Amino acid sequence: MLYTEYKLAAEKHLKTCLGIVEAITKLKVSDSSALLVSRNKQATLHNLFYLSGYVLESISTYAVYKHYGWNQNQSVRSYNNAFVLRSNFSFKMNHNGAGNSYYVEYHGFQANQFEVLKTQLNNSGIPMIDSSVIVETDMQILFNLWKPEIRYHEPNKNYPSILNTQISLDESKVLKFVDLTNNIYNTIIQTVG
Repeated sequence: MLYTEYKLAAEKHLKTCLGIVEAITKLKVSDSSALLVSRNKQATLHNLFYLSGYVLESISTYAVYKHYGWNQNQSVRSYNNAFVLRSNFSFKMNHNGAGNSYYVEYHGFQANQFEVLKTQLNNSGIPMIDSSVIVETDMQILFNLWKPEIRYHEPNKNYPSILNTQISLDESKVLKFVDLTNNIYNTIIQTVG
């Protein structure tokens, strides 16, 4: 897999998310919101959250490889010692027995890709990477709670939060999360190209 494919995947998933958000908005404006049956609406919101996480994972993976100068014709599954030394990042956790601190494997983009980007792009204006950009607490929580296993969860699942509270994927939160995702995607593209 080439790192540029991550950018294409992020773009594809983001377009899907934005299309669904646009449909929800149009249904509200035309007072046709009854067309979204409650059960299906919650499943749609759940899937928006799920796809948004994949946008974040994909675009942050692309950004790490792009920023640190990975050869765009070389598969990310291969090992490049010079790249690993520059970035402390690899596709696999123990690529060539190196025991890298940060990696793509296992979908932990919050603690991997975003952490690698924070070291170089902290003053970039990218939400969740630039510490000076204020992100609402509930959006930070959803960002940190995203895992690929969400696809197995029931659409009405509440997610554990801080201070023993629960966060539900209601329309307001999910639409804000898609907006945050769109903002992160666009500022990453503007920053790393």
